[in-house]
Amino acid sequence: MKKTLSIILLLGACLRSFALPIGNPAEPALFVDKCGPSLFNYPLKIRNIGIGYYGDFVFNRHLENDIPSTIRTTRLLTNAGYISVNFCDRLDLFGTLGATRIDIETFGDSVKAAANNTFSPNRRPIQIKSDTDFSWSVGGRLTLLECNCFGLGIEGQYFCTNPDIIYVHGDANFLVYPRDVSMKYQEWQGGIAAYYRLDIDCHALSSVVPYIGIKRSGAFLDMDDAILFHPTRDRPIHFLTLVNCVSAKKYGLAIGLTATICSRFALSAEGRFGDEKALHLNGQMRF
Repeated sequence: MKKTLSIILLLGACLRSFALPIGNPAEPALFVDKCGPSLFNYPLKIRNIGIGYYGDFVFNRHLENDIPSTIRTTRLLTNAGYISVNFCDRLDLFGTLGATRIDIETFGDSVKAAANNTFSPNRRPIQIKSDTDFSWSVGGRLTLLECNCFGLGIEGQYFCTNPDIIYVHGDANFLVYPRDVSMKYQEWQGGIAAYYRLDIDCHALSSVVPYIGIKRSGAFLDMDDAILFHPTRDRPIHFLTLVNCVSAKKYGLAIGLTATICSRFALSAEGRFGDEKALHLNGQMRF
């Protein structure tokens, strides 16, 4: 029997959510001279526009499925361009356009074998690797209030990407390069954070702003319920179904630091824990 590979796509599920950086709640008010008064004391108009780099590196997004099983490791690597519009020095509306890759490593937890299948994935390593594909996000960040240099803000975001699967590797007897099979990854989240702004009286560095926040997120990774067949000439047919995954944890913690330079540039770094382990980097210019 000639070696073949065929893919059957069954019912596709859709929608739910994942996790994103909280970002600095002081960001909409970062480029105001010194620590300012509370609430909206500025004209209701566009104050500035920002462009820059957005990098989000998720080392493990905690996922599970209805087998039920916990996925060992889910990595997402995103590089994107960033644009924001600021209103009243209190509200940022922003979006990103970029590319994301998804890698999953587990012990058969994100797949299931059909009845009478000779391939049992239960305790065998399973690797699922996607290509790098287009991703986008939209969101908003509002500085609620400032009391001297202490402040509080909220944020909400949505992110989406749909990369194709490059390969699914079970063991030496199961390696499939599927065609036109993709993972649909979507996420939303809401968060609240507090910051303290340290203004520096020099021209090179305007301020340093540490912050800490909490967020609630959800997750859904649509594996398209793809059934992968791997018939060979001298071995029985192996086949398994890729199972959709959801977030295993709903809440997370973020700690970050932002530095502004020359009242035009901002550099931020943020670590996230709880629902995921991740590092976020953002560099932008306002004009």
